[in-house]
Amino acid sequence: MYCILSVGMTGQGKSKFVKDYISGKRCYVFDVQNEYSDLAVNPIADRGRLITLDEKQFVLHCTGKKNTVCVFEEATGFFEGKLDKTVRRLVLSKRHSGNYFIFCFHSISSIPPRLMQLTNYVVLFKTGDEPYQVEQKFPSLLSHYMQLKKLPNHSSLTIQTIPQ
Repeated sequence: MYCILSVGMTGQGKSKFVKDYISGKRCYVFDVQNEYSDLAVNPIADRGRLITLDEKQFVLHCTGKKNTVCVFEEATGFFEGKLDKTVRRLVLSKRHSGNYFIFCFHSISSIPPRLMQLTNYVVLFKTGDEPYQVEQKFPSLLSHYMQLKKLPNHSSLTIQTIPQ
C-alpha cells in the first residue's frame, strides 16, 4: 500500500505511467479529462472512473474501496496547494484498506507539503518549476529535478521518499 506522486508538465508521460501502473488492477480514477475511456463510468466497478468535477464524491467513493488503486488525475486543480482532512485520513488508512493512491501534479510547487509527508514514491517528469521554487518547497527533490533537466523529454526518475 503506497502513495505515489506523478509530477510533470502536460505531455511528459504522467498519464502513460498511470495507465501502465493500473493495467489489470482494480482501480478507480478521478478522470475529469476523460482520458481513461476503457474504464467504466461506475464507482462500484472493479475498474471504474468518475468523470464529473465532484472531488468530494470521488473521495467518498475511495473511502469505501478495498485493495484498489485510486488515481487523482489533475490533482493540481483538485488540491490547490493544501491537503483536505478527508483526503489525509484516506491516505493514512492505506495500510488498513489495502489501497494504493496516485496523485498527478503538473508541478512540484503545487504539491501540498502534508501530502508529500505521506508519499512513498515520487515519479518525477520534467516540470516548469524554477530551481528556486523546488529548493524552497522540497529541497530533497532539487538534485533529482536538476538531473532530469539534462535528460530528454518523457524521461522520468523515481524517488523513494519513505523507506520501506
